[in-house]
Amino acid sequence: MENIPHGPVHVWIGDHTQPNLEHMGSLYFAASDPIFYSHHANVDKMWTIWKTVGGKRSDITNPDWFESGFILYDENKNLICVKVKDYLNTTKLGYVYQDIDVPWLGAKPIPRLQRAVCEHHGEETKEELEGEGKGKGGGASDRRD
Repeated sequence: MENIPHGPVHVWIGDHTQPNLEHMGSLYFAASDPIFYSHHANVDKMWTIWKTVGGKRSDITNPDWFESGFILYDENKNLICVKVKDYLNTTKLGYVYQDIDVPWLGAKPIPRLQRAVCEHHGEETKEELEGEGKGKGGGASDRRD
């Protein structure tokens, strides 16, 4: 999550022509960009969904990370120290994300070569045909070369 998709969004949105590195791609200025909060809310939502799709997914519990502290200003401009472990449960923070369908959960990637050959011939791949129950125009028998 940190390297992809989180980090690249900062770089892509950052405007490196700004003076004093005042852009989304700069650690020291990123939170001043209005899109910062939307971006981080989306990362938080992706993390929450990732933890709920099954398997052994969970928050990291390594004590070095779990107990890491950060010094921030609160809503009253008071300097406070917070720990990672205090921000992992969104319900305790007063919000939950709406349950949504995760249509890609059971999907399997189609090999690139198979996809390229089928696209070249105007056909669906076997997986697409099975998923839809039929192909373009009724199936492979309608293939146009």
